[in-house]
Amino acid sequence: LYSSPGMGKSELIYEICKKLKLVLTRYDLATFDNTEFSERVEKMSYGGVLLIEDIDRVFEGTNNLHASQQYGGLTFDCLINTLSGIGALKNCFVFVTCNDISKLDPALLRPGRIDEKVELKALSKGGKQFIAERILDNWPNLIDNIVRDAPESETVVDFENRCVMLANEQYWK
Repeated sequence: LYSSPGMGKSELIYEICKKLKLVLTRYDLATFDNTEFSERVEKMSYGGVLLIEDIDRVFEGTNNLHASQQYGGLTFDCLINTLSGIGALKNCFVFVTCNDISKLDPALLRPGRIDEKVELKALSKGGKQFIAERILDNWPNLIDNIVRDAPESETVVDFENRCVMLANEQYWK
């Protein structure tokens, strides 16, 4: 999943896992070396969902931005071979999020490693209506105004937070 920050990539994956009752495991690639990453992935044979967030903040092309001479870091080869090599991850869905897909190497984005690329865009009016109705269900008279007054470019997170703040105000009145 790719989009600008705040569009709900991680939240979408969390909601999918919750709805389907799948175990969600989240890895921060910046903290792994090859051995640790490979060992952790091997333990995921039970299935579930692996979430790799903000991969473009760890890898730019094939370069690990967090690698150092002292600690090494996860190599690009280890990452892609874990996704689709001989010892690749099995019985598991893998979701990868990024803010700037152009920073990712084409070898990572090819089918078999990343099978689907989905861009999350700004909410439509219908999307904002849906969120507002769920959060403001006890105050239906406020829904039309908050949806109408929402800036077109407002992120999902910002819109949701405005709805929650309005609901809290109403609750404590």
